[in-house]
Amino acid sequence: MALVGKELLKLLNSGVLASDSRLVAPLDAAEQEIIVALKAKNLDGLLDLQDSAMLRRFLVARNLDVEGALTMLEAHAKWRRDTLPISLTSGIVAELKKGKAYHHGLDAVGRPLVVIRSRFFDPKERTLDDALKAVIHQTLIRPGGNPGSKR
Repeated sequence: MALVGKELLKLLNSGVLASDSRLVAPLDAAEQEIIVALKAKNLDGLLDLQDSAMLRRFLVARNLDVEGALTMLEAHAKWRRDTLPISLTSGIVAELKKGKAYHHGLDAVGRPLVVIRSRFFDPKERTLDDALKAVIHQTLIRPGGNPGSKR
């Protein structure tokens, strides 16, 4: 039995995991639809269309509304293009040395945890742009990876 409209929204808003058997078919269909749309907009070079988990996060965030998720993914692709990779200037390196953010293992389902220590953010001793880029750089780095790579 396929879920429709209100049933699907109720299930998505109930907090069930995307791996719930009732969501498999709708997610599969929406994912394939968004991949086709992203390729048509030539965004396959900016986003990893093989990253099913990333695509599904955006779809679930918009209750499987492909157009809404596509709008979010376009904005995300633009942000990645404009922001990454981050060049390590002396200001960014100085911010990284302050220890404002660090990795703290994984959560219960294997997602990386990053701790942000706001007490180290002194507006008198930094530029906002360098501080922001340093935190983005630190949170994107994973063992064996780099901040400019696709996730």
